[in-house]
Amino acid sequence: MHLPCTSLVLISRLISSTASSPLVPSMIQTLWFIVDADREADLIPPDGFQTLCQDLQIDLETPDPIVMSYKLFNASDLCYITHLEWSKALTTNQYMPLLHTANFVRIDSLDTLKNRLAEFTTLDPDHLGDFYKSLFNIAKPNNLKSLDLETAIPILSLLPQIRPVPHLESFIAFLTVKQPVKALNRDQWNCFWEFSKSMDPSFVGYNIETSAWPTLFDEFVDWLKQ
Repeated sequence: MHLPCTSLVLISRLISSTASSPLVPSMIQTLWFIVDADREADLIPPDGFQTLCQDLQIDLETPDPIVMSYKLFNASDLCYITHLEWSKALTTNQYMPLLHTANFVRIDSLDTLKNRLAEFTTLDPDHLGDFYKSLFNIAKPNNLKSLDLETAIPILSLLPQIRPVPHLESFIAFLTVKQPVKALNRDQWNCFWEFSKSMDPSFVGYNIETSAWPTLFDEFVDWLKQ
């Protein structure tokens, strides 16, 4: 089951529904239990992920939890971290340099991880498109081909905190007010990123009759012009 992790509100709602030696496995395991992992399921569940964010002093109303899931843990599900994802993250990143220093450290405590959060909650502008597209896969249930608006809209609403996204506010209003669909499919989700960057602010020259964009975007432009 996939649970979107975009804010404290969403998490709560969905829960109710400098050392040079290698980081030894025992330390990885110790940290694993510190973060309230579910030992039977072999993963950190949403309530454990929320606790981890709070221990790391990550603001749950920002995109930081999502970015950390993507960049540090390469998580396949929002609000979940599997034991394999956890172990790979600590092992892979233990020799990365601290920001603005030449020192190399291992992640051997939550305090060390907290001190390095800037590395794992900041996205390079060149990677924003890949990050955006990845959100579709990790936010939707595996057995579905689309992302319901109840999940999609809160995620979209957080994107401007990472970088301005043209037309996003209007698109969210369109989805909320007109409710043309109940969910976004992969094509609609992926295309919006390019659509938002390529369109004129007033959609000058946009021809609905000859448009090659998904029909949903034609309806969006028509709605804006009314």
